[in-house]
Amino acid sequence: MVSQCDIGSREAQKGEVPIVHKFKLFIFVLLSLLLVVVFSTTALANTPPDIRPVNDPFGFTLPSADEGDTAYSAYFSALDPDGDPVTFSVVSKPSWLAFQDLGKNDAVLGLVFGQEIPEVIGQGPDYYYIDISAYDGVNPAVVETFCLPVVNIDQSPVADAGPDRSVYEGESVVLANDSYDVDGDILGYTWRAPAPITLNDVHVTNPTFTAPQVNADTDYEIILQVEDVVHNIIVADTVTITVVIVNQPPAWSSCNIALTEDSDPQVIDLNGYCNDPDGDSISYSPASGGDQATVAWSISGS
Repeated sequence: MVSQCDIGSREAQKGEVPIVHKFKLFIFVLLSLLLVVVFSTTALANTPPDIRPVNDPFGFTLPSADEGDTAYSAYFSALDPDGDPVTFSVVSKPSWLAFQDLGKNDAVLGLVFGQEIPEVIGQGPDYYYIDISAYDGVNPAVVETFCLPVVNIDQSPVADAGPDRSVYEGESVVLANDSYDVDGDILGYTWRAPAPITLNDVHVTNPTFTAPQVNADTDYEIILQVEDVVHNIIVADTVTITVVIVNQPPAWSSCNIALTEDSDPQVIDLNGYCNDPDGDSISYSPASGGDQATVAWSISGS
């Protein structure tokens, strides 16, 4: 026979069993969730590699290149915190650069290299961009953009006063000037001419002058000095201007020649009555003659 007390005690025991089971189930679920979180966190902790240029571990700027150089190289490193193997690939780059994955295990390296670095336009620098991808086999590939500055190596200007030439005395002359600066720098000019040439302005691009009178063909050397006013670089060139004499005919000076009536034959000395502006020798010959009281003469000179 079961007493009321015993029944109550039994019922009480029956009520305790589900509570214990629920608690154990709660603990089991909680531990399972913790394990899931731990494993999920561990999986998410795998981080992608970090790509940096070797020369700039905290930035994205490659070593600068000098315009006109025949060789250039720069290294990338990819550090993977999880030690995963990393592969490099190039996404985009200038045509004059090449890329190579060096495949190092202890220090994953990539290399860009190039030849015939392009000239800088203007003062520069010019900036070129390279997109490099790194893949660790776990995370999506990481693509970083790197900047490669190409700097201007200033070159001397070219002084060119034009070709040597000949002009006639008295001619108006404009001096040539084909000077230039490959970097596009501002140029200044200074011209120097020997006496008796006088230039209208010694600092203009193309000065003018009047060719002097000469007694014979004469060479004059005129110097053009060209200055890169940005970098204070000075170069010079010389042009030879040959002034050619313009031959002029001889001319009579005013003269009255008295003839002696009783002198036969008449002898007339014309020396001193005619001059040649060029200093050439003069010869005389009669243009007409006979018994005329007036005789016409012709004069020839070179």
